[in-house]
Amino acid sequence: MKRLQLAWRREMSLACLVGMDALCLAAWTNLLLGSASNPARRVPAMAVFLLLLGTLTVARGLEASHLPLGAQRVLAGVLAIITGVVLGGLFLYREYPFAELDWLLAWAADLPRSNGAASIVLLGVALYAWWRGIALAQSRLESDGVGFSFRAGIVSWLWYLILSLAAHADEPVAWLLLYFALGLVAVGLARVEDAQRGRAAIRSPFAGSWAAILAGAAALTVALGAVATWAVSWSAEEAFWSLAVPLAGLLDRLLLGALSLAGILLAPLLEWLIGWLQGMLAPLAQSLRTPPTPAPVPTPEAVTAPAPPAPALQAALWLLAVLALLAVVAFIVSFLQRRPTFEEPEGPLAVAWEGAPPEHGGRSAGTLRQLGRRLAAAVAALGPRPYSLATVREIYAGLQRLAARHGVAREEAQTPYEYERHLDGAWPAIGAEVEAITDAYVRAHYGQRQISDEELAALRAAWQRLREALEGDGSA
Repeated sequence: MKRLQLAWRREMSLACLVGMDALCLAAWTNLLLGSASNPARRVPAMAVFLLLLGTLTVARGLEASHLPLGAQRVLAGVLAIITGVVLGGLFLYREYPFAELDWLLAWAADLPRSNGAASIVLLGVALYAWWRGIALAQSRLESDGVGFSFRAGIVSWLWYLILSLAAHADEPVAWLLLYFALGLVAVGLARVEDAQRGRAAIRSPFAGSWAAILAGAAALTVALGAVATWAVSWSAEEAFWSLAVPLAGLLDRLLLGALSLAGILLAPLLEWLIGWLQGMLAPLAQSLRTPPTPAPVPTPEAVTAPAPPAPALQAALWLLAVLALLAVVAFIVSFLQRRPTFEEPEGPLAVAWEGAPPEHGGRSAGTLRQLGRRLAAAVAALGPRPYSLATVREIYAGLQRLAARHGVAREEAQTPYEYERHLDGAWPAIGAEVEAITDAYVRAHYGQRQISDEELAALRAAWQRLREALEGDGSA
């Protein structure tokens, strides 16, 4: 029953995608064939829909058959060429009886000429239809792929409308609205499929009634968009002004009266503004009439050197500078200490493990690094962050990486205690160490409890024993 429930949603999604592709492909086909000037070459959208649906059905049949992959490709290519030739006979040579195959001779004769451009277009349509049918048959119909097809179709419609203005082609507004309705339904169904594949969707509420609600919501959204589009179109504006023509005389008189009243009310304000500007510009006009007198040159005063600050003030400034420098150094060392070192062989565990082998670079470099660690530890003791908690997490992360390298990886839905039982079954000899690390991690990560230095030292020793047991002989 569950398999049937999933099947109808997939079939409905495929039908929506086929309909969307058929609408876009029919519009572009008619534009390239010039059906606006020659209606005899018009290809109906239903014919393109049946073509895509047929290619999808044949592709699914070939995928379910036991034919080799090479034979499936050859058969699909031959059927695509035959489909393109048949489309030419149906829509370009309608004056010939289709069953007598006289159109085939005319099609072959016109193919190298200028009249063969339309036949080449239909061949391209057939090839695209077969490619799309095979792609849909092999698709999982995830929301990302369906959403990308929907957006790509919108871009295709935009370019079609731009080119249709220059080519004087038809404006298929109804096709565009239907495309949006099908696209919204397809995206909604794809998101339901994504939710159905998750672990939490064991009892899914998406039944058949939900599909009707989705289709109704998509139709209502498209209808509201159509109404809004019509409201801001040129035809709606012309209709509004045509209704306002009988009121044109009254509107003219009202507008003239409003302008006269505004002039009467604004006249005193304009007079005051003109007087204020004249008062502001009068000194400037007077200065332009009389040349300015040169200002007396001031005598330079003797420059005296500033008095040096007091010794106590100098000592205070030096103390503040030293404290600021120490604060910057402490911040940098603390930041480097907190950063996870994933580039080292043991990952972030190399920071937490005191018994790690000395780094390369000589005794002086090791001494400097040890001094830096001690300084970072002193800064961490003053800060609010519990560094032992971070160390416990890093040790547990190292346990997971080490176990994954030995073929016992943690699954996504496993809790720490479930994973502990899994590790106990695989490595019974080191069950005590795994239990100690797991308990410390649960207390630190979920309980947010501070781990003492003694407990942390015992935890590091347990990790060392566990690592030696696993890396010594590869098993425990």
